[in-house]
Amino acid sequence: MNKIRIVCLILMGLMKSLEAMSQNYYVYTVTGIVSKKVNNKWEKITPKDSLSTSTFLRISSGGRIVLLDEENSSLYTLKTQAQGKVKDLLKGKENDVKKVSSQYFSFLLKRIGVADVKKSTHMQSVGAGYRDIDSLLIHTDSLKTDSCSNNKTWPIS
Repeated sequence: MNKIRIVCLILMGLMKSLEAMSQNYYVYTVTGIVSKKVNNKWEKITPKDSLSTSTFLRISSGGRIVLLDEENSSLYTLKTQAQGKVKDLLKGKENDVKKVSSQYFSFLLKRIGVADVKKSTHMQSVGAGYRDIDSLLIHTDSLKTDSCSNNKTWPIS
């Protein structure tokens, strides 16, 4: 009976460690042509897609992808032409890495419509504010539409 308990505890520990190693990244924005390899075919990546560390990506010239790292509450911007596994591409020195608060990260996940948001925010009351993502991203945002932009100029009298 004790051997069965020990084996069960070891298996549960292995399952937890495998779960921790299978880190997921959510796609926040995509500019240009960025694709992933699935069953030896290239598929276009869109915002809200979930990628693992072993997903094989191809970023074309002029392409850019912003990934949300749920484990570290970080935004990774991959903006150079490359291809390889996500874990290898994230190690590149030319990538931009932004660390954000867990509350703001939760807001970003909700903004793209990820249903299984694991992080909670303590700022859920009316009047809670967040900074705009444009302050973190330099180029255009693929989620931003013309109706959201505020490029109006007003005459000075």
